[in-house]
Amino acid sequence: MKRLLLLSLLATGTVGTMFAADPEPSYGPNKTSENLTLEWYGIPTGQAKNSDLARTGIGINGKFYVTVRETGIEIYNKDGQIKMIDHKETWISINCDDAGHVYFRHDDGGWNDPRSCYTEKGKLVPGAYYHSDKTKFSVIDTKTDEIIARDIPMAGLPQSIRFDELPHVVGDMVNDYVEIPVAVQNKWGAEFIYEKLEQVSDNVPTFNITSALKEGGFPSPANTITSQAQAQMYNGSENIAVMANPHLNVTYGLNGWGNNLAVFEFDGEDYMFANKWFNLPNHNNCSGFYIFNYDGNNYVIYPSGMFGGYPSADGFFVMPEELLDSPKNKTATEDPEDWSVQLHKPVAFKYATEDYGAAGTYRGLNVEPIEGEDGKFRIYLYCPGKVMEVWQLDLTGSAGVEDIVADINEAKIFGGEGRIIVESESVAQVYSVAGQLIAEGNGSIAVPAGVYIVKADNKAAKIVVK
Repeated sequence: MKRLLLLSLLATGTVGTMFAADPEPSYGPNKTSENLTLEWYGIPTGQAKNSDLARTGIGINGKFYVTVRETGIEIYNKDGQIKMIDHKETWISINCDDAGHVYFRHDDGGWNDPRSCYTEKGKLVPGAYYHSDKTKFSVIDTKTDEIIARDIPMAGLPQSIRFDELPHVVGDMVNDYVEIPVAVQNKWGAEFIYEKLEQVSDNVPTFNITSALKEGGFPSPANTITSQAQAQMYNGSENIAVMANPHLNVTYGLNGWGNNLAVFEFDGEDYMFANKWFNLPNHNNCSGFYIFNYDGNNYVIYPSGMFGGYPSADGFFVMPEELLDSPKNKTATEDPEDWSVQLHKPVAFKYATEDYGAAGTYRGLNVEPIEGEDGKFRIYLYCPGKVMEVWQLDLTGSAGVEDIVADINEAKIFGGEGRIIVESESVAQVYSVAGQLIAEGNGSIAVPAGVYIVKADNKAAKIVVK
């Protein structure tokens, strides 16, 4: 990734330059951990100032890419808006991949076209139900800020309640075999599979979130997906984390706080609910999350906050991975006074921003390593119509964080460049996605770039090799 640091930050150690004439926000006393530094921030100046038109944005390579509904993509850097990419059918959904591409969703006919809506007993329900046969995405090269691939279909998912959020994509979505997991509000998840941006099949594999959670012991009704439905693959595509709420009366932002990331594991054929949940106290249901890895450990960043007693997601936490047997944590009847820091041990946090208010909710998150600086990362956060922020995170003092304890009896399988790394008691088998045995061994196993199924110690993992 291209390294972008501001001269003022390097020279003085203070916050870098921002857009001209914008007032500096108030961050409250002692509410930011010492290993976080605000690099730059800015307030949208174009149509992205309207949070109803621009609900999502993603930061990457020192820039922000913000959707403007039925208009296109506004691009910003530390100096302000630098470009508008026209696309009249743009939806409020955007994200990126590991290779530095940004992709955004758009529907035939645009946001409010009746052709995209479900018809019930001859009546159209505009803006409520959407059909994935109308849904496409296009890809932007962040080096040139030009669209390099247009109108890639996302066909095959049945008519359903909204799927707004596109996930971060593992690998290079332009040149590799990739999967795009999409969580659909209140129903199920689906994997859209592509090889060099050619959809492999219209028969989209699905994993039924509602059924899986109920089978895990949660009672009906299972209000399974929040309004900002999201999913993310991690551990080399071995797992999917799905934003899910079987106890919406507890975890919903207006009523209480709780944990709401369900873990699905790949069993060699499908993704199955693992009966585990990430420990994310005070995770606002309208916001997203992002999982990244450092020194063999997973970390999750998620928006949170407690401005005026409301978890408005105007701040954020970085947590080491900790899995629980239940998504429940605190309820609305319990004291909300800054308990989120007390209940867990975040490795970094930035607490509530006083001038955001209840409407100030981060909805776009991305984390990228800073080139040449091991253990240091750049964090991008976007809050619709409010602000774009770039933070620097230093995890070099967090490698030994408590409670990150690996199971010594469980195989550890990772994808590398031209190889698969396996740490296991038994000999690992490497298969192609078609089921052909490619290699056997342990330690470093050399294989061509591609997607593989690796089995070791009664564990199966889907691994991407670059």
